Parts: sequence; C-alpha cells; structure tokens
Amino acid sequence: MITEQKLAIDPATTMAGVVNVTVQVSAPFDKVWQSLTDADVVAQWFGDLSGDLKSGGSARLDFGDGDFFDLDSIALSPPNVIEYDWKFLGIGPTDSITWQIEPNEGGCRVTVEDVQPGRTREAALSLREGWLDFTARLVAFHATGQNARYDWRHDLDVGLPIKGSAEQVWVSLFAPDAQTQWLPFKSSIEWGACAAVVDGATPDTICFDQVTWQPAQRAEFQVRSDKWKKPTTCRIELTARNDDTLVYVSHNGWEYISDDRSEQLKQRKRFCELWIESLKQASRITEA
Repeated sequence: MITEQKLAIDPATTMAGVVNVTVQVSAPFDKVWQSLTDADVVAQWFGDLSGDLKSGGSARLDFGDGDFFDLDSIALSPPNVIEYDWKFLGIGPTDSITWQIEPNEGGCRVTVEDVQPGRTREAALSLREGWLDFTARLVAFHATGQNARYDWRHDLDVGLPIKGSAEQVWVSLFAPDAQTQWLPFKSSIEWGACAAVVDGATPDTICFDQVTWQPAQRAEFQVRSDKWKKPTTCRIELTARNDDTLVYVSHNGWEYISDDRSEQLKQRKRFCELWIESLKQASRITEA
C-alpha cells in the first residue's frame, strides 16, 4: 500500500453500493486523461490493459498475479468523463465505474465512483481502501514519473452471484455428493482428508485441516501440501442479496508456502484460475 503520499481526499460516499474517492493529481488534463485511457500509460500505475480504451469497446485490465477486470460498455466523454462497467475476474458482480477530471491550478482533481447496487455499506467501506491505494498510485506516478504499480496481491478472493437464497445455494453446493461436482478438489471437504487437484499440476494432491462449518453461511478450512512450508487458509462464504446469493471464496497464505517468490506467485495464479472455474461450475449446478 502507498501511504506516504499526501492526498486531497473527500470523505467517502459509503452509502450501500457506492464508493467515491477524490485525489489531487499534479499533472495537466491531457496527461491525466492519457493515464486513464492509454494502455502504455495505464500500465505504469494500474495494470495491463489489453488495448487503449475506446467508446463502445471492451477491454481487460490484468494485474499479472491472476487478478483482472473485464471492462465493457466503455464510454469516453471528452474532456473530462470516462465510464465503464467491469467485473472482477470476469465473473463477479458488475460495478459501474466513473472517472471525472477537473483541471485546477495544481493540476487536476480526479474523482472515481464505483457503484454496485447489491453492495453493503460494510463492503463499500472495505472497497474504498482499495480505491485509496489505486488512486495513491496514480498520484505517485504523476509526481515522480516512476512506475507505481504493486508487485502482486497476496490475498486471493473470488466472488460470483448465484440465483437462489443462501439456504438453497448451500444445499445445492455443499451436500456431500455435490461438492466434488464443482470444487477444484476431487473430494468433499473433510478434516484430514486428502484429494487430487483437478488440474493435475504440482502439487497434484492437497489435504484439509481445521475444517469448520456454519450451514448456509460459510465453510472454513486449511489447505496443506507436503510441498508447501505452511498451509493456506480458505473460506467459502455465502451472502444473501436482494435477488441472489454471493458465493465468495478467499484463499490466502501464498507468501508463506515457499521461500521462492516465483513459486508463491505461480500457486496464487494457479488457484485463482481454479476458483474462477469452480464458481462457474457452481453456477451451472444451481441452474440445472
């Protein structure tokens, strides 16, 4: 996280569903616009865009660690507004993103608004921390001219809205005979059990420890391997929303599995892909 920059930040709009952050950027309007739309410049502080942003187009913003956003409904309104919808990992709830640039004596005042109707106020407060970090990197890039991107994010989290109540989704996904139909392991989650990982990559077998259940709410467990120094921790949580249930997976501890940072990142990316495919399969199961 970048904390040393002094940011001109408005109080957050943290009503349900909305995150709003404003920063002062020491750069002229055209440079700020470029840093939000030009793939080569966006790569210096944010992530790798698959192409320059164009009205009516789509794009992918990739962070190189397994995380990405798929952008759609892109609308550029020069001289000062950029809008698009995005989905985290291509499967998360749709967020509507709006950037506004206001030139002033010090450069530009830049505001980003992130709206998701189903988001709780608590989730908005948490997400605001992420936007504070991203916008601090935008400020730092223009202040120094140096690359301000983070290396890779240690936390792994994947979420997908699935039709049905939390109770219905829980029964569909966590009945013993249902778990192997969507989880990335060829076994149900049982304390002490070992299972093959569906992609067959190394390690090809993992074991479960510290398994706890709260029916219709969450499952928590450790995932260990004899090839890892320490186990990872996983939580699968169900959150009821207005018309669906958000199935949310957090799987963390990758920085502790090995002394080799490349192996940490490799496994983090691998399991990110596994959980994306698992949640897609979970959605198909509940729709059947």
